[in-house]
Amino acid sequence: MTLRRIPPLLAALLLVGSLALTGTASAAPAAPGPGRAEITCDASTGKISTRLTGTWVPGFAYQAEFRLLTSSFVRTDGSLGWVPQFPAVTGTGTGASDGTLNIEGYTRDWNASDYLFYTETVRVIVRNSAGAQVTERDATCDRDVRTTYTLTCDPATHTVSATVTGTRYRPNSGVRVEYNRITTYQTTPDSIRWTSWPSTQRPDISHSAPTDGDGRWSDLGYSNTFKSEPYYYEQTVEVTVKLSDGTIVGRGSDHCVYADGT
Repeated sequence: MTLRRIPPLLAALLLVGSLALTGTASAAPAAPGPGRAEITCDASTGKISTRLTGTWVPGFAYQAEFRLLTSSFVRTDGSLGWVPQFPAVTGTGTGASDGTLNIEGYTRDWNASDYLFYTETVRVIVRNSAGAQVTERDATCDRDVRTTYTLTCDPATHTVSATVTGTRYRPNSGVRVEYNRITTYQTTPDSIRWTSWPSTQRPDISHSAPTDGDGRWSDLGYSNTFKSEPYYYEQTVEVTVKLSDGTIVGRGSDHCVYADGT
């Protein structure tokens, strides 16, 4: 795990992809960090929509190519599937005077009630007006109605623990449960506040969990005990549930604050 100093408030975590920079000497300058891809799986409207938004270079013209990167789903009858690849959608836009930018990507129909679990990741390849790639962004949406993700910060017992339970999985089989933790902590009022991010190479913790004859399972991911009380401590756990072949069949997160002396 790596340490990175950040401001006191934890940055937003959902639906914002990681930064990956590529390009050539002829490409535009690297875009500011707040520039991001977004994807929304909206059960109320029955639509999946994508966009490139956030803060970019003012007055700079961008081309954005939206591609389906990965997907997997489990239908209500228990069958597993993937979204077939479809043609990329390209849009253009120019950063406003304050750098704000909004380029719409693909939008398509989606019936949320058909799925026990659904995940989709869009990749947005960003280019300058000459077509040279300057960066790319990924964003993911998830819907999981059969898995419960719980993170508990309990000062009374001096513990932070993560548990996951599932129902309506394949009976008498098993899943792999992966945990990634993002922790912000400060030991004393006058010390630096840090955020500890999970490794990008592998999960922090990984367990096998068997399913019973009814397709139920549970897993205690971890339980950490505090020997001394911190001034500030908050944690988010991101959990991914996989089959033995690596197919994602569950994903969710939870967040809690253990101590806040501010």
